[in-house]
Amino acid sequence: MEAKIETLGLGYTFDTANKKVIIVGARKYVKIRPTLIFNVTRSKILWNHPESGNIKRVNNDIEVYFPNADLTGHAAADTLMIFIDADFQELNVSSVRSLVATEVYDVTPSDSDDLAAGLGYVMVLGNAGDVAVITAAGNSVTLPLDKKEILPILVKRIKATSTTATNIKLIR
Repeated sequence: MEAKIETLGLGYTFDTANKKVIIVGARKYVKIRPTLIFNVTRSKILWNHPESGNIKRVNNDIEVYFPNADLTGHAAADTLMIFIDADFQELNVSSVRSLVATEVYDVTPSDSDDLAAGLGYVMVLGNAGDVAVITAAGNSVTLPLDKKEILPILVKRIKATSTTATNIKLIR
């Protein structure tokens, strides 16, 4: 199952059988290095560069192996969040805990009600489509989202009108 690393427009494949993530096309970015891989679906850190695993550059891809990881319950279709270090500064787990989701909530879009769980980020797990939101700042915007794509804007409401994506989740 391939998904996107949105900031670089790269895809990844989560190979649970061989305990690795393949970041497709990343080798062209000479000065990047994955530093942390977080499984959003399971709310677990899979790999933290300073602690375990290794990185190999294979053809155009970067492969991140984590041979000591316990992948019980993880699946290739899980959504991952991959943190990239572009300047080779160390990124430790405690500094990113506030950046990663710890909860996932089902969402029923509503034109009148704010999200019961509070502010969060939108993730589409069903069919791709438009997602109409009201941001934390109160702005109304409709954006197209692909399956497994995360909208990196805090939202307080997902509107029913103009939302065509399905199986929408709130992560926070």
